[in-house]
Amino acid sequence: MDRITNKELCTGCAACGSACSLGIIKLIPDSEGFAYPVVDNDTCTKCGACEEACPLNVTFINKKNPKCYAARSTQNEIVESSSSGGVFSELAINTIARGGVVVGAAYVGEKLTVRHIAIDNLNDLSLLRGSKYVQSDIGNVYKIVKRNLRENRPVLFSGTPCQVAGLQSFLGKPYELLLKVEVICHGVPPPKLFDMLKDDLERAHGQLIGISFRDKSEGWGSRAITGWYKKGGKIRERGKYNAYFRAFIGHLTLRKSCENCVFNDGKSGADITLGDFWGVGRVMSEFNDDKGVSAVILHTTKGVEAFAETKCISKEVDLADITLCNPSYQAKRSANLLRSAFMSQVYDIGIVAAVKKYMPQVRTSIIRRIYRRFKRLIFAK
Repeated sequence: MDRITNKELCTGCAACGSACSLGIIKLIPDSEGFAYPVVDNDTCTKCGACEEACPLNVTFINKKNPKCYAARSTQNEIVESSSSGGVFSELAINTIARGGVVVGAAYVGEKLTVRHIAIDNLNDLSLLRGSKYVQSDIGNVYKIVKRNLRENRPVLFSGTPCQVAGLQSFLGKPYELLLKVEVICHGVPPPKLFDMLKDDLERAHGQLIGISFRDKSEGWGSRAITGWYKKGGKIRERGKYNAYFRAFIGHLTLRKSCENCVFNDGKSGADITLGDFWGVGRVMSEFNDDKGVSAVILHTTKGVEAFAETKCISKEVDLADITLCNPSYQAKRSANLLRSAFMSQVYDIGIVAAVKKYMPQVRTSIIRRIYRRFKRLIFAK
């Protein structure tokens, strides 16, 4: 079995496997839990379809000076159930109203596996809302997107920049009915580590039936991991005290390709970029209420038109206003020198023990000071 591309660069987008007509490319997790494509050389015909579909072999040109906005849905129930300002939901509602399909990451099944799914019913839209801090399983969703486009159905695809790039390179040509929406991405931990988090929660509190990384019950700026349990009720843990969350923010659990992402900064081929508009109080004081605001970056005419049709309150801003407090849109991830050591031991000793070892208590006071300063900054008047 051979790999298709350099492991350090591979994002696990799954475009190659989707493009293989023989189905002989499998995404297999490595020791860290990240899936990488491998091909069965005994069956491979060397057709080159996988290499053509790999987004690392495609150049996506980013638009200079894109239109940027601070925005929020006018529907309070949408804002309350969204990670930020609800713009994704507004775009999705319009797509479904036109007889279309919306594709995004959802928690699936009893194990709450994060997987991309397609929906065409507003009742299912809640499944796609909310940030999931783990790499999602693309499965066969690229093929589902292609089939619906060929049937002349509008499709909204949402994902990380590398997943958007993967879809576009798999399709091989533009489709007028496809709206590509990327999220501002910090990087992705492996599903195997997310499984460990869920196992830890269930050992402590019983069977888990729901989870959220962005529970806004105490405000948009209070990051927390919240679990809902079969026995009833929910348990909420502040992100700065949760080992999984701390390792994620500390760049200890990110995929290697995330350190030098080649698809951020508008280079994925997306029509729209969405994210949190941290620091919005500096440009739009009326949104400085801790309910959540979306940062919206429009790269194409299609994106501009789709956003204009949403029921959102918005104000045009500069790109620098967005990236000031959400630098992940442009910045490369600074490599944590302890990452490899952390990932080599975390599955043996557990997340909590690994964080204690590689993010020792001596640093906790520093982290708390940074957290407090960051919170003051994002809600600055």
